[in-house]
Amino acid sequence: MLMRIKSALLVMLIAISVVLSAFLWVVPPPLNDGESTRYKTPITFGKTLQLTDLIIPEKIIVKNKDGYMAILDPAYLEPFWREQLAGTLRGIIANMREMSERISEDTVQERYVVFFSKGVDLSYMMEQADTKQEDLRGMLEQIELIKVEGDLEKGILVHITFEDGRHWEGWAGDERRALWLKLVPPLSRWIALTPFSSLSSAAVSDHPPLPDTVDSENSRPEEDMNMENKQFMDDRAWSNELLPEKPPELPVYVDRFVPISTDDAAEALFLDLSTMRQVKERDGAHIFSDGVRSLKVRGDARLMRYFSPPLPQGREIGEAVDTLTRAVAFVNRHAGWNGDERLIARTIREQGEQVVFQSVVDGYPLYADGEALPYYTLQVELKGEDVIAYERTLWRRISRDGDGRVQLMTLDELQETLRSRMENPTVVRVTISYRTALTKTAGVIRLVPGYAVALADGENFFFPGETVDEAAP
Repeated sequence: MLMRIKSALLVMLIAISVVLSAFLWVVPPPLNDGESTRYKTPITFGKTLQLTDLIIPEKIIVKNKDGYMAILDPAYLEPFWREQLAGTLRGIIANMREMSERISEDTVQERYVVFFSKGVDLSYMMEQADTKQEDLRGMLEQIELIKVEGDLEKGILVHITFEDGRHWEGWAGDERRALWLKLVPPLSRWIALTPFSSLSSAAVSDHPPLPDTVDSENSRPEEDMNMENKQFMDDRAWSNELLPEKPPELPVYVDRFVPISTDDAAEALFLDLSTMRQVKERDGAHIFSDGVRSLKVRGDARLMRYFSPPLPQGREIGEAVDTLTRAVAFVNRHAGWNGDERLIARTIREQGEQVVFQSVVDGYPLYADGEALPYYTLQVELKGEDVIAYERTLWRRISRDGDGRVQLMTLDELQETLRSRMENPTVVRVTISYRTALTKTAGVIRLVPGYAVALADGENFFFPGETVDEAAP
């Protein structure tokens, strides 16, 4: 009896051993924490965006039938663009070939002017267009201004101005009245409009349309525009400039960032670090390389530059919309976005194409000489279908908090300030911008609003607003 029990136990132990051995062969052991990300898809630390999320106008100007004009508050510009205009403009541009009839401007009632960053590519609007319109694709890359006009009877008239000064005009007739109807719903949701003044007659003549729902007290008639300092500014440069007649009071912000691990960023780009050679230079820069591709992270800003030489085959220059789509997809898969970036430039170079994205603050651009600008800028370089370089900072923004408010100076005060510093300055561009400033705490950036002024001699100045005493009545 005892022998039978021993035999049964032995058979049971053998069976358990066989089962456990089979389990180990079928189910591999788990990877440790240090290896787990090497076999996963690339890492995204920020938000995922689409190309259409990144192409937003710099400004939209509107005018009502009585000639009152205003610039849409930047804080409301993006939702208005997305919900009211973007789809309509895409449809218009996609059907330009059909809009060949030229008509005079006085046959339409003006409504909107849409300004894009100079040189920004709008080929994404061609998604519904005939792919044979290669000449039109090339033209779209040079668009500087789109002006939409129309009335309920005639349809839509589109004016397009190119960087070299050429103009294109297309007319959508009665069969496209439905497109125009999308442009005219009441703007009660977007009523935060800012009156503007201009120092150039050219600027006034080009400014259009606000729906009839706009209160005339919030805008200015064309004949009352301030022209007394017209000679102070360069008319050519100011033709596309609009500034609030009453200088705004704007918030100051503090952004907080957390570092992205250098190893995590490297894994997102290379997947398997076991094949990489790692070097730490005397200046603290960290380099990863497999002999072909490389990644270098340097400085307190943790500025990362990834380089991968292009393959011998492939196109030299890709279609614009394809290039932008690839650039956006690459960023999505390799650390992601803060969420408020915009496409600000696409440049074709001898070695390929460079696409630059940069954050905006409540719709306002960043001052170009801000010391913390790398925290808000992404650059992707492509050659044909290959991403050959990728540059960004390895910090991820986690919060934005208010830090008081400032009052911008009037345009007269701005002019007097410039004249006190130099004799006969010629201003070519003035914009309301936010300047980025480092603080004593790593990863904490202060954003201060003010006027960014560019002079004809190439000098740039920034005039921050004056702090508002919030305790005052």
